Amino acid sequence: MRRRFGPVLMCGLVIGSILGCGGPSAPVRKLGDVTGKVTYKGVPLKIGTIVFQPDTGAFATAEIQPDGTYSLKGALGPNLVTITSRDPMPPGPDDPVARNARRPKSNIPEAYGERTSGLKFDVQNKPNVADFNLK
Repeated sequence: MRRRFGPVLMCGLVIGSILGCGGPSAPVRKLGDVTGKVTYKGVPLKIGTIVFQPDTGAFATAEIQPDGTYSLKGALGPNLVTITSRDPMPPGPDDPVARNARRPKSNIPEAYGERTSGLKFDVQNKPNVADFNLK
């Protein structure tokens, strides 16, 4: 009996290893290089975070440098953009109530940090420059 099923079992293992398991892999998201500068009232934003959010899939985020520049790899196609800027949290107790009481005020209007910011950018399959001049 063992001799009969040996070749069948071996065939099954070979076919399984060729086909793989786990189903189809996730589609590969194409990314484009994006660089730019963020200014507020004509002055480079010295600190902050910029986020590019495509219609579907993962977002891309970058820290804004002291000269207002940033660099990231964003998903190709249209992206909503949000920008936040707050000074670093001052030292103090770690309890949530005290942390909120000393939370630094936003350096720019908080509306720029919302999905309804109105900021958008279409990332192309080429080097992209996306400057944002906030008012």
